[in-house]
Amino acid sequence: HQGTPARGSGLPADRRSLVQEFRAHWITILATGAMMCGIGMLHVVSDPRMSFLPLYLVPCVAVTLVVGPRWGTLVAIASALLGPIMQSQADPDFAHVGVLLWNSSMRFALFEAIVLLVTRVRIEIASHASKA
Repeated sequence: HQGTPARGSGLPADRRSLVQEFRAHWITILATGAMMCGIGMLHVVSDPRMSFLPLYLVPCVAVTLVVGPRWGTLVAIASALLGPIMQSQADPDFAHVGVLLWNSSMRFALFEAIVLLVTRVRIEIASHASKA
């Protein structure tokens, strides 16, 4: 639950800074970054017409479940940009800035909706755990 104290800090989880959250969950955040780099590299070496959308969702879900919605939104932004950028590098038809912005914004809308759903699941899990 977001109101519960964070590991190693006296502050409730919803009052911690991004730096404090990073210190508490640095392994998860760095693993998420490595996962995104791996997905990006896979996207670069693959056919540009292949969709990697579900793979880009995995880091968003993982960091949202473990760390919280703020980091989930940051990863959603990075994932929303990374896929279209990789695609624009491989296929000149996707290199137009309007296409890049459109694709990134549509991906972000989807990723952020998933972050919000996972946040709700995270709150429910914490609620049931505190009742037990």
